[in-house]
Amino acid sequence: MNRFLKQTLTVGLVFLGLITACNPQSSSVSDGGQTVMVEAAASDVANPGSSVTFLGANWTFKCPNNNWIQIDSDKEEVQAFIDNAPEKQRVLFLSKPFDGPVELFPTVLLSSVKDQGGQVITTSKVTIHGNVFTYAAITDNKEKISGYMWLLAKNKKGYVFICGGPQSNGLDQVCNSIANTLQIN
Repeated sequence: MNRFLKQTLTVGLVFLGLITACNPQSSSVSDGGQTVMVEAAASDVANPGSSVTFLGANWTFKCPNNNWIQIDSDKEEVQAFIDNAPEKQRVLFLSKPFDGPVELFPTVLLSSVKDQGGQVITTSKVTIHGNVFTYAAITDNKEKISGYMWLLAKNKKGYVFICGGPQSNGLDQVCNSIANTLQIN
């Protein structure tokens, strides 16, 4: 497993108290016993600028082109792990039961980022498709990695949507465009 892949997974999984890394193998992922569907229209194959939709039992989001592929995970908390190898960008979408106060969820997770050596650059509240997320821009200057997180506690579950990659101009735009398609029912 390459170093960046392992770092992305470690950061994401540490948030939920999981230190183990995912095992990349195939193009499907478990969503509570259901197979996650990956939809690409026939035109997506011919048009690399079109989007690919990733679907779970109660969620969906789109990535901007066919460079994004799903990596298999045997971890129940991993709803989707999407890789854009040419750009070294990744999306990690996690969920885990959470029965605590809704406002506590992002506080605990952002503390974990700091504990792991990450720096929280900014936080704010954002609404995407009716869900109010805590948004955080994070960085690890030592590893030259930037990430963007959207945190949500809803229906006794905590959701963590992370998009990141090497620090570069435009990464925030890519991650925001993907996150703006995220729907959680």
